[in-house]
Amino acid sequence: MTFNIFDILVLVSMSQGFILGLVLLFSRLFKGTHNQYLAYTVLMISIIGMNEWLSDWDFDEVYYVIDILGDDVPWILLVYVPMLWYFLKTTEHPYGKHPYLLIVLSLPFLIFLFLNLYINMDVDFGWISISNVNDFKRSVYIPEYYLAMLYCVLLNIISFWVIRRKSVPSSNKQWLTRIWGFLTALIVCWIILVFVPRGQETANLLFYCLWLGISMFIYWLTYQGLYKFKLAQDQSAIQGLLKKRSAIEPSFQNSPLQEEAAEIFPAKKESKPSSADSIYLEKLDQLIRDEQLYKNPQLSRERIAEQLGISAGYLSQVLNARSDNNFSHYINTFRVEEVKLMLQDPAFDKYNLLAIGREAGFQSKSAFYTTFKKMVGLTPHQFKQQHR
Repeated sequence: MTFNIFDILVLVSMSQGFILGLVLLFSRLFKGTHNQYLAYTVLMISIIGMNEWLSDWDFDEVYYVIDILGDDVPWILLVYVPMLWYFLKTTEHPYGKHPYLLIVLSLPFLIFLFLNLYINMDVDFGWISISNVNDFKRSVYIPEYYLAMLYCVLLNIISFWVIRRKSVPSSNKQWLTRIWGFLTALIVCWIILVFVPRGQETANLLFYCLWLGISMFIYWLTYQGLYKFKLAQDQSAIQGLLKKRSAIEPSFQNSPLQEEAAEIFPAKKESKPSSADSIYLEKLDQLIRDEQLYKNPQLSRERIAEQLGISAGYLSQVLNARSDNNFSHYINTFRVEEVKLMLQDPAFDKYNLLAIGREAGFQSKSAFYTTFKKMVGLTPHQFKQQHR
């Protein structure tokens, strides 16, 4: 029995993935969230990987639990199912509302689980006698492996279709596309490995590359899943707090901080807007404030112009009559003021700064920090410290 550095790295990562999967699965923070399905995926990948390595070193001959929970349970037919379900739930796809679909997706796993247990009743327990049991084993195990590969490819294609729907928000789409891309690369590596003759140096290299890639995927998925979940949780809590505050406190347009907004977005002194422009400016201000449209990171000039009943070009002209700044700058003033209000309120101290920025309408961390620093002259953290 020989070990090399790759064996140790992969086995350690699979063991840690198994522990992390259990932690995520039983954590109170993840109960009732879509991220539970990430935990299921991490767990099954880790079980498959640990079994692969321990079986190569004949541990399954010594410890029967490794054999029955590893080889005899066809996890490989189930591993992509929770991932697809995560995609369906996260994108709010209508199919994700049908619990029976999850059972249908699990049918290949359940069928081969029954067949494997049927074989075990003869080979391991001697409870029954199957004629030509070795031939029967080959007729089950070989199709199981290739069906698992084809099934993963099929679910991967379906996942792409689910993610690329027009109704999926771009922020979610970007995150889900990265997961899908990582999974696709691993599946392609797996397919190539199947057609490379075993024992060749290329096959050994691909084998280690596949499992090292899987190890990286487990770490990345766990970290990103936790990070995205924490942001989403904070943003949801911020929304609830803002709703409570809006019922008892003045809204943004009546806030003293509105005076600071005027300093950021000053009016032109050399010219005054026409009466028609002024009417549209008032409508624009009222629309943005009353409906808080600035909180939509996908907000566009064209959409606002359509709601005002004017062209996008005329909207730009109206804004230029007020100042030298464009539509993007105008919307960002509202977002910055929203962030400033929250940063000065101790009730928001426990929430992530990026979650606060996203709730105000900023789409990314870079856009949030760059815009805030440009308009205020301080980073969000510096502003928070200075105004306490």
